[in-house]
Amino acid sequence: MNAEDVPDTIDVAENLNRRLKPVHVDEIEKRPLAVAFDGTPPHEISVDRAKYRSTADTLAGNEGFGICSVNAGVAASITGIMPRADKQADNPAHALIELNADWDAGKRLEVVEGLARASRLVVAPDQELFNQWRARRKAMSKQAKK
Repeated sequence: MNAEDVPDTIDVAENLNRRLKPVHVDEIEKRPLAVAFDGTPPHEISVDRAKYRSTADTLAGNEGFGICSVNAGVAASITGIMPRADKQADNPAHALIELNADWDAGKRLEVVEGLARASRLVVAPDQELFNQWRARRKAMSKQAKK
């Protein structure tokens, strides 16, 4: 998908996909946990606009990861801030759910828990594949340091 094919504004009806590690999912209830929305940097949560990027592309190169999805309008109602497009050269469907930097820890936890409750699991992570992926990355990192 080309950048010009992706609108600069996000519609409230759009779904936003977030890549998940296995530890981001409650294994019993099969739902995303609040930690899945603990953004890096701390006030930005990286997502892909589902309408413009396939789940396969979101997961590419990240074996064992899963995906959860949250509606943009719902995310805005929880955070008070409409998610914004953040097109990247290699991913024009990239977007950010922003959190208010002035929130205290209690408010921040309330918001990320709300996002987790409002999201649904689209692709379940696979712990075994994730462990293999992590081991390969660790080995490559050690090799690069030599």
